[in-house]
Amino acid sequence: MITIAVAVLVLGVFGYVMYQNHETNLRIKAAEEEKARADLERKAEEKLAAQKLLADAEERKKEQALEDARIAQAEADAKKAEDDAAHQRELHLAAARGSINIATEPSGATIAIDNLTPRTSPALFTSLTLGHKSVTITLPNYDPAKLDIEVKENETADPGVIKLVHQTGSLELASDPPGVAYSVRSTSNVFLLGTGTQSSNATTVFNESWADGTRTNQNPPNSLAWYCSSTSTSVSVSSGSLTLSTGGSSARHLVAYFPKQTLNPGDTLTLTFQFSLTGPLQSIGNNSAASLKVGLFQSNDSFTYDSDNQQSTNPVTYVGYAVGTGFSLPDETASSLINIRKRNGVSGNLITSNAGIFFQLPSQEPEKQPWQPDTTYTGTISVQVVSSTEARISANYSGGGLNDYSTTATDRATGSSPIVSSFDTLAFALPSAGGQTAARALTLSNVKVTCTTPGGGLNGTTPATLTDLPAGDYIVTFSREGFQSHSETVTVSHDAPTQLSWKFTNGNVLITSTPSGATVTTSDGRTLGITPVTVSDVPPGDVTYQLTLDGFDPATVSGKIEGGKTNTLDTTLLSVDRLAKPSELDSRPQAIEQPQPELPSQTYDNGVVVVALTVDRSGNPKDLEIKSNTTNNSEIARRCLAAVAKWKFKPGIIDDKPVNVRITVPFTIGP
Repeated sequence: MITIAVAVLVLGVFGYVMYQNHETNLRIKAAEEEKARADLERKAEEKLAAQKLLADAEERKKEQALEDARIAQAEADAKKAEDDAAHQRELHLAAARGSINIATEPSGATIAIDNLTPRTSPALFTSLTLGHKSVTITLPNYDPAKLDIEVKENETADPGVIKLVHQTGSLELASDPPGVAYSVRSTSNVFLLGTGTQSSNATTVFNESWADGTRTNQNPPNSLAWYCSSTSTSVSVSSGSLTLSTGGSSARHLVAYFPKQTLNPGDTLTLTFQFSLTGPLQSIGNNSAASLKVGLFQSNDSFTYDSDNQQSTNPVTYVGYAVGTGFSLPDETASSLINIRKRNGVSGNLITSNAGIFFQLPSQEPEKQPWQPDTTYTGTISVQVVSSTEARISANYSGGGLNDYSTTATDRATGSSPIVSSFDTLAFALPSAGGQTAARALTLSNVKVTCTTPGGGLNGTTPATLTDLPAGDYIVTFSREGFQSHSETVTVSHDAPTQLSWKFTNGNVLITSTPSGATVTTSDGRTLGITPVTVSDVPPGDVTYQLTLDGFDPATVSGKIEGGKTNTLDTTLLSVDRLAKPSELDSRPQAIEQPQPELPSQTYDNGVVVVALTVDRSGNPKDLEIKSNTTNNSEIARRCLAAVAKWKFKPGIIDDKPVNVRITVPFTIGP
C-alpha cells in the first residue's frame, strides 16, 4: 500500500513534474513565439523607421539643394549688382577729372607728371585722371624735387610755391704770373654774389613815343628816324603813335637805326613795344604765311635805309634775329604760330621774306590762343649773350586775353655762322603772302630798347678758391696793368670744382712802311729787321722805333704795347726827291735872298710875269720855268727867271723836316 502509494506519489510527482515541464515548455515556446513576433514587429518598425529616415533624408537633401540653389542665385545676383556698381564707379572715375597747379621759385622749371608732356612752371595741368600722380620738377643747377599729389574730382591740387634748392660749387682761379686782379659775375642776372639778391644795370638805348609827332627826328634816346619800304603815304604819325599801312595786300616794313650796342657775355638787349592790328586779320588757318615780324639786326655800318621807298634795297651785310608771329582767330582749329629766325647776311629784303635769308632756330610754340583786331598788345623781344658761342632769344606777347604766349630759342655758333652780339637796327614788317597781309595796318606806340648788364660780383687777386657759388655760368675777367684783359665764361657745377687759369703774355708789334724795305732800329741802335717786320715778346709800355731807307727821309714810329695783343705801327716814308703839297706844309718856303730882275730903264710893256720853281730841301731854287707872261715881252720874262735863280730860301717844313716844294713867284711889270 505504501509502495503503491509511494508509486502513485511518485507517479503523481512525476506527472506533475512532467506537466510543469510541459507548461514550462509551452510558456517558453509561447515566449519564444512572442519574442519572434515582437522581433518581427520591431524589425518591421525599424525598417519602416529606416525607410522614413531615408525618405526624410532625401527630402532634406532636396530642400538643401533648393536652398543652396537659392543662396547661390542670391549670391550671384548680389555679385552681379556689386560688379555693376563697381563698373559704374569705374566709368565715373574714368570720366572724372581734376587739376594740378605747380609754381616754383625760381620759375622756369620743367614740370613732368607721369607720362604727360612736360611743361614750364608756373604750369596748370587740367583734365587729369583721378588718383595719385608722381610729379618731378627739374631746373638746371637746382636740386630736383619729387612730389606725390592726389588728384580729386573737380578739384585743383596746389601744393603752394615749390622753392627749389640752388646747387652750389666752387671755382679755383690761377694766373701766370700770380697776383693779378680778377672779377667774377653771374651771367644770369639772378645772383649778386655774396648777397643772393637780384641785381642788374639797365641803360635806355632809346624810348620812342612819337611825342613830337614826327618820324624823321634822329635824336636818341628820345627819338629815332623811321623809314618805310614804300612811299611816305604808307606811314602816318600822330602824337604818341605811328601807323604802317598795307592796304591788306602789299608787304611793308619799317626800319630805324639806334646807337650800336655790343653785348658781352651776360648782357641782354630788350625790345618792348605796344601795338594794335587793324582788321580784318588774316589768320594762319587761312594763310599760313600771314604774320607780324619784328627783328633786331646789326647793319655792319651799312645804313642802306635812310629814306622811304627802299623795299628793293639789298641789305647783304645785315645779320640778326627776327620773331614771326601768326594769328589764330576765335573758334579756329589751326595752331598759333610764333617762331624765331636768324638772318645770315645774304641778299634779299631785310625782313619781309624767309627763303635763303633766314633759318629757323628750334623753339617750342605756345598753345593756340585767339587774337583780336583793334586791341592793344605788348611785345617783348630780348637777346641775351650767354657766352661767345651762345645767344638766347626770347619773345613774349601779352594783353588782349593772351596767356603765356611766348617762346625761347638758342643760337649756338658754328664755323660759318657766329652768334650775333652787336645790334643797331630795328625793323617791323607785315609780309604779303598770296596777295594778303596779316592785317591792314600796324600801329606802334612806346617802342623802347634797353641794354642790361649783370650787377655785383666778386673781386680779388689770384690764386683764389671761391666756394659756395650758386651753380651756373659766370664771367671771369683777369686784369693786369699794361696787358689786355681776358674774359671767359665758365660753368660752375656741384659735381666737381671748376678750374680756370690764364697766362699773361707780352705783346707783339708789327712795323710796316710805305714803301717797304726800311731798316728798323731801336733807340739804343739794335737792328730789328726790314719792314714789314713783327717784333715778338715786347713788354707792355711805350715804344719808339727808327726807320731808314736810302733815298728817303728817316722816320720815327711810336706806340703803346699791350700784353697779349699785336699793335701795328705804320708810316709813310718821304722821298728826298718828293714834292710836298702846299696843304701838307707846316710852314711855307720863305725867301731870304731875293735880288730883283735887271730891267731896262725905259720899259713900255706892262703885265705880270709868274716864275714857277722848286725850292729844294737846302733852300735852293731849281727847275725854274715861266708859268705865265702877260707882258708879251720874252726878254723881260727871261730876266725875271734869271733873278729868281739867284734867290735863297728857307725851305718848306713838314714835321720839323725840310722838304721839296713847288712854288710860284709873281713879278708885276709897269712903267
